[in-house]
Amino acid sequence: MIRYIAVFSLLLFSLTSFSAFGEVVEITTAKSVYYDGDTMLVSGIVSTELPVTSISVVIFDPARSTFVAVAPAMSNTDGSFSVSIHVGGPLWTSYGHYPIQATSESTSKETMVEYLESPASST
Repeated sequence: MIRYIAVFSLLLFSLTSFSAFGEVVEITTAKSVYYDGDTMLVSGIVSTELPVTSISVVIFDPARSTFVAVAPAMSNTDGSFSVSIHVGGPLWTSYGHYPIQATSESTSKETMVEYLESPASST
């Protein structure tokens, strides 16, 4: 019984001492306004003790009721990350402000972009 407690304690200590995770420090986009068919560049910084960490970038609809795009990313060794996302398609159902969230482990940061009707189609 003592052996199992020792093994469990060692395992628990190993898991808790390996709590190094990525904390999203910054998220930005190349532009603040996007049109159907554009390519959005989302980039940011993650603070981590690991050489690389995974990040999930999610774009929500203006009502935050569903997501319109999900893109996985990996940080570089300096903590930076970037991902390209196609703007438009069947899930982008309305024009407006779309929240973008970058998450790593249990931390996240947000930014917002505006999705507008193409200037060429409004003339």
